[in-house]
Order: sequence, then C-alpha cells, then structure tokens
Amino acid sequence: MNKVMLIFLSLLAQLIVGMALMFAISLFDPGLLTGFLNENIRGAAISFALRDLRFDLTRVLVLNALLGAFGSLVWLLYACTKKVHHPREVPVLSIAWIIITLVFVFLAIVSGGYFVSSIYELKVNQKPLFFAIGFFVFLAFYYPATFFATRRTMRPSVLFRNRLFARSKA
Repeated sequence: MNKVMLIFLSLLAQLIVGMALMFAISLFDPGLLTGFLNENIRGAAISFALRDLRFDLTRVLVLNALLGAFGSLVWLLYACTKKVHHPREVPVLSIAWIIITLVFVFLAIVSGGYFVSSIYELKVNQKPLFFAIGFFVFLAFYYPATFFATRRTMRPSVLFRNRLFARSKA
C-alpha cells in the first residue's frame, strides 16, 4: 500500500471517531453531571452551570483528540519521509518517536491541565478525574495511529509494535 495512503486512512479513521465522539457528547444529558458540580452552585444557576460544564468538558476532550491526531500526523509524516530500506536499519525504539511522543504528551498535559483547572463548575476533587479522561482520549487518538499506520520499514520504532506482531521462529 502506498505510504501516504496509510496516513490518509489513519486521519480518516481519527476524523470518524472524533465526529462520533462529538455526536455522543451532544446527546449526553448534562443532568448526569450534577454530582460533579461545585457545592456553591444552587437554584436556577444549576442548569446553566451544567451546560457550561458539558461545554468545557467537550472542549477538553476535543483539544486532546486534536493533539493526538496532530501528533500522530507528525510521526507518520516523519516515518514516511525517512529513507529506510529494511526494518533492521531502524533502532528498536526510535529517538524521533520518543521525542515526538514526549512533546505531544507534554502539550496534552499542559493544555489539559490548564483547561480542566479553569472549569469553575467542577468540584476540586473531581478535576483529576476529568484530566485523566482527557489524557486517555489523547492516547486513544495518538497511539493507535502510530501503531497501525506506521509503514513497514519503520515499525520497529514504535513502542510494543514488534513484540505484539513478531513472527514466531518455529
């Protein structure tokens, strides 16, 4: 398969999953988030606070999904342009994959932390939970694309890629 075709297929899959995520969030009843609201919010303000909370959580999830998709795109473009003729020429875990992953993990942590900490409607003890959910969304968008769409000669560079798909020598 063409090198660039895998990139387009992974971006298409990420786009479809992202649209499904947005559709699921739009159907989500904000009343289910009542237990996560700050105790200071009472009365008629609860309905507005619930809608704001759903919007803020959607923003965190979409931001992390976009960071994951963009990070995987950066890796796939790097892997596509690197001249490698055989998988033995690539180190088991590429420094480039580690650096790209760490940069985007850092961006996801910083931006997710910033947006989650700015959600005033949440109880303070619930913020790590929503931060972790946002970070999981980042990993769900980043790692499968780098795992499955990396071209054949660069596959040893991705963490756990060779161990899970190694051929038996028997």
